Amino acid sequence: LQCIGFLCGVVILTRLYHLQIHEHETFAHLGKKNFLRTQTVPSPRGDIVDMHGNLLATNMPITHLYWQGTGNKEINKDQRHMLELVEIILSTPETPCNIPFQNIKFAERFGTRVKIASELTYEQLTQISEQCMQSQNLIITTHFKRYYPHQNLACHILGYLGDIHIQSQGKMGLEKLFQPTLQGQNGLLQTTINSFGRQLAQEQLQRVQKGGNLQTTLDIQLKKYRDWETDRKSTRLNSSH
Repeated sequence: LQCIGFLCGVVILTRLYHLQIHEHETFAHLGKKNFLRTQTVPSPRGDIVDMHGNLLATNMPITHLYWQGTGNKEINKDQRHMLELVEIILSTPETPCNIPFQNIKFAERFGTRVKIASELTYEQLTQISEQCMQSQNLIITTHFKRYYPHQNLACHILGYLGDIHIQSQGKMGLEKLFQPTLQGQNGLLQTTINSFGRQLAQEQLQRVQKGGNLQTTLDIQLKKYRDWETDRKSTRLNSSH
């Protein structure tokens, strides 16, 4: 029996030595993945301008509204009043806003984040900033989407972007030909969370770098005039027939 006990002890010690020395890095990495989250921050794309510096393609900021939970078991009276006020601000006669109270209750209890509204208007953003600025739960974030000030004018030259969540890719025209110049470099954020998913800390691992601008030889005002003149002649020709 003593011999069997000795052999079992040797096996256990050998196994412990293997796990703590040889497999230490593997299990340490797995342990970090349980409470560390890495988030990619998209970089703003570079602008495209004509020969006179007029914008042909740029980035339009869009604003989202989130609720950041604080670990309370229930939403208190002041928080509910704040949410009702936000619901009034976000509602319009055409599109009434329905605050996702159940999702917010879950986020509040476990300290997580949930989206309340997307693409706020300037008026909505102003009212929320003025009337709800004391709230620690309301988080406003800004992202960018591609914007073409002249809409379809010269679209066959400028091209367009593919709909990719993290980094949009040029699919045609100048957006595709000069993709390496325009795309910039994404940033990285590392977030520490607890077992309930509540955010404890956040660290910037890599800064966002905006893409480079591109100046073309296109004269957008001349292009407008030529298109207008072509349409006018076409209309006159059709009316004569």
